[in-house]
Amino acid sequence: MAMEKEKRKYLLCFHDLSIDNTSKVLPILNKLKSIIGKPFPVLVIPSTKNFSKEQVSEFSGILQNLQNDGFELLVHGFNHQADKNLTRNLYGKIALSLTNNEAEFAGLQEKDSALLLQNAFNCWDSFNVKQPIGFVAPTWHGNRFLTKQVLANDLIFEERFFLRKNNCKKIFSPVISFAGMPKFSFPLLFLAGKILNQFSFGIPRLALHPSDFPFLENKIFKFIEEINKDFSFSFYRDLF
Repeated sequence: MAMEKEKRKYLLCFHDLSIDNTSKVLPILNKLKSIIGKPFPVLVIPSTKNFSKEQVSEFSGILQNLQNDGFELLVHGFNHQADKNLTRNLYGKIALSLTNNEAEFAGLQEKDSALLLQNAFNCWDSFNVKQPIGFVAPTWHGNRFLTKQVLANDLIFEERFFLRKNNCKKIFSPVISFAGMPKFSFPLLFLAGKILNQFSFGIPRLALHPSDFPFLENKIFKFIEEINKDFSFSFYRDLF
């Protein structure tokens, strides 16, 4: 009897879970889990600024429940909005203009990048959850110091096209994302996703955002069902 061919690995990651959008995001995570058949990675914006102790405590409980349910949690920046008072190089300024000021780590100086990263980790520690498996800068725009700073904390670092971990060979991981894209481009993006899944080497990645729902909900669910036939959804921790 012929052995069944092992499926290729695939990353489905949900971005931008934050303290103020849990009522919208949690039902989406549960629906995605039911389609995939298991939990998956979730990227958490850790900032607790301007929120009460009660709200922070409630969010901590939600994150603990997600981890207990098997979801893999990563740190996703600090505020996901840039501090315009910080000094940035030309690349950083351009990145902000292209991302509606969401690329908060783009083009920062070394000290500012390190401080922003530490602020994110400090908030994470206040949640009383397990250590994150990795870090992803909002919109994937960073600076020339960020990779080293993240890897120094023994975390997986995700870029737009690569995944990195200390003492490991970097992994090519092309991503499909709908966030921030004009509506007319969505059919082309779904087509590009299908082509990518068929012909790309490396670990294909689908990055979903709260803004994708409910507008693209049915198309996304159908797309994931198709992916599930040919791929095995993986966690970041299983790739290295």
